[in-house]
Amino acid sequence: YAKLRYSNEDVSISDDCAFGFAKVDVHRAAIDDCDEMAVLNVISGDIYIETVLNNGSTSSTDTTDNWADDEIHKLKVLVAKDGAVTYKIDGQAPSTTASFSFDQGEVVTPMMYVLQASDLAGSMILRKLIVKSDKGSLEE
Repeated sequence: YAKLRYSNEDVSISDDCAFGFAKVDVHRAAIDDCDEMAVLNVISGDIYIETVLNNGSTSSTDTTDNWADDEIHKLKVLVAKDGAVTYKIDGQAPSTTASFSFDQGEVVTPMMYVLQASDLAGSMILRKLIVKSDKGSLEE
């Protein structure tokens, strides 16, 4: 799993603020161009589950959970050995969720993607990042 805690002074600045896992692959300039990914994506305060499977279109599910200005939240994305993905927002399952599995045997890595909207006031602050695998953990 990977867990992130961050604050967002002004949620209107985030056109995309995605955190989760992506298939280890060549660099892609846009998040929607990932071959495979599963993320929680905060877009102007609305929290979505977004996934891509086998270079397909991005699937987006509104969790109906929201993020207001100046709040601090924890996002956690877990990937099981069989590729099944689960999501947590502040330690709880999203109000609305979506099922997704990476292809079995797929090598994935934690990722974060931030794209600002035209409103540039405010700041996002990464407060803590924890990554843990069956091989150990990295805490920063």
